[in-house]
Amino acid sequence: FLTNERSGWAVTIGVGVIALGVLGVSWRMDRTDSDGLVTTGPWSYGQVYSGSQRQDIWNSMGKVIVRNQMGFKRITASTALCERPGSFLFRKGVHLIDVQDSHDHPGWFVVTVFASPDLPTTITDFGRGAGINSALLAAVPGHVKPGDPALE
Repeated sequence: FLTNERSGWAVTIGVGVIALGVLGVSWRMDRTDSDGLVTTGPWSYGQVYSGSQRQDIWNSMGKVIVRNQMGFKRITASTALCERPGSFLFRKGVHLIDVQDSHDHPGWFVVTVFASPDLPTTITDFGRGAGINSALLAAVPGHVKPGDPALE
């Protein structure tokens, strides 16, 4: 407004649109999908149960890992760390995958996935982490969500 009224209004409206955009993105990240297997946002988390064998679970998720061109590193016998590559539009990130024996449901395995961007200041990854986590859990043979009556 110091230079002229027209440029003052243009800057004010521009800043307002940007602020609304950032608020909209943060609101969208905090929403959860009731039918989804994972949470939304760059720090996506999900968990399912499976009655299949441990090797079958890893082999099924391996197809998703290869399709997304992710690096794979086994940390322990039941835990792996997958690194997703970055590109011009997307930041790099990691996915922690854990397949444990279920203590509350004998004979079942608990499959847990967690995504994290490479920078802690990342506010959005445009659904890439959640999408890969969802694909990983959907690939688990015979997956059942926690709290499903089939587990009882």
